[in-house]
Amino acid sequence: MLRDFGSRCERATDLHFPPLSAQLRSLRTLTHGAPLRNGDYFCTRHSNLGGAVQVAFHLLTGSGDVPVSDEVQAATHRALKRIVCDCHRCHVAELTLPLLLLDLGASESSLPYALAQRRAENALRALKGALTELADELALSEQPGLQVLNLVLPLSCSHSINAGLASVAETTLTFIRHS
Repeated sequence: MLRDFGSRCERATDLHFPPLSAQLRSLRTLTHGAPLRNGDYFCTRHSNLGGAVQVAFHLLTGSGDVPVSDEVQAATHRALKRIVCDCHRCHVAELTLPLLLLDLGASESSLPYALAQRRAENALRALKGALTELADELALSEQPGLQVLNLVLPLSCSHSINAGLASVAETTLTFIRHS
């Protein structure tokens, strides 16, 4: 996903912020070259990607070598809470998240239906916990900075695997409506 994002950034000249490659070099300098771990995240700033994209949160969710689980790891859950709080503190009004909290890239269609369904529900629970925690910390007169949350599922999750079974997208909507 970062590779796709990087190529999108390279196609657009940013007139206000350093290029993505320079921002990533700065990150390596700040971390003294120490490797980032699961649950770490960093932000990059952009002004010319079209739409309203100005800040990108890059959340590390683990190695591609590890088999995908239906559980959202505790480190990813904690990072999601911090990202939601950072959105509020920095007045980021709109956040788009890959609902499965995975960087699947080209392998997204190989994710088994049941695994994707459980992963989506567990990611929604983690997100609900992060939003509830933010709401609990707001003063009564304070409005949250985060106003819109877009949840993105891989294209393969929009299709049912057979006529009698709902798609992952449909079961996700049902889960949201009833929680």
